[in-house]
Amino acid sequence: MKLVKKNPEASLNKLITTIGVDTTGWHGFIFEPANKVNHEKMITPVHHINGKLHKLNKQAEALAEALGKKSPPMTEGAIFVMPGGIVVVIARADLYNAFVDICAKHDVEVRRLNDLEADKVAEVLRPWQDRMAIYEAIADADKVKSIEFRRNRHRNGTVLVVDNDHFTGTYVSTLLKSEYDVIVVRDGREAIESYVKYAPHVVLLDIHMPDMDGHEILFTLRAMDSGTAAIIVTGDADDDQIFAAAREGAIAFLRKPLAKDKLLKTIAEAPGMKKFSSAGK
Repeated sequence: MKLVKKNPEASLNKLITTIGVDTTGWHGFIFEPANKVNHEKMITPVHHINGKLHKLNKQAEALAEALGKKSPPMTEGAIFVMPGGIVVVIARADLYNAFVDICAKHDVEVRRLNDLEADKVAEVLRPWQDRMAIYEAIADADKVKSIEFRRNRHRNGTVLVVDNDHFTGTYVSTLLKSEYDVIVVRDGREAIESYVKYAPHVVLLDIHMPDMDGHEILFTLRAMDSGTAAIIVTGDADDDQIFAAAREGAIAFLRKPLAKDKLLKTIAEAPGMKKFSSAGK
């Protein structure tokens, strides 16, 4: 089988599209490290991320080569080495049993891709791809090191709103946009990438998010920028979430539903924001 290392996502999608609706005889497999990547260890310290990603990729390449050697000659299909240690095999043969021994030797787990429709395969791969995108964003040393410098050069106060609830994002943006530059994102990947890109003064962060919860996002932001000013938003009546976020470095807390006056006051009193508010001008 063909071994694909360059542009694996595009090549995988092309093969699946070529196979089409009739997947009779075709089988898909995804291989992941048996020891799941620990997010905290992955990003601590930040300047080691590139080395850790390189190690994962080398392990995936070695696995892919072993899978290729184990596959019967002339097997139709391809082996895709995905960024971050994932290997995907699409083959016109059921090679599951043949691959089991290799998994043990390389300390990986294999599972079947039961639906080879392009959207379904993309859905399976998305969580891992999102994590790798986060690590790549954090590993951009020049941009990360310049966050504080870029933040200090903003002409307007900049607020990053992280909330997967569309109503909350729109409501907050409407309230703040007359005084501040506002960026609204819906998940952890967008939050990390936008933070690196825009260097905001304040992050309004919902605790409950679909891919990474607010605690994990806050930990990630503070790992790359100790000056992160995060205001935690929660709809929980239980104070445990608030206490946990306080230990993680949150500067303030707001409960849903958000009260207009309380929100505006909390944003205006955040570090570095007084000069941008109406009262401070």
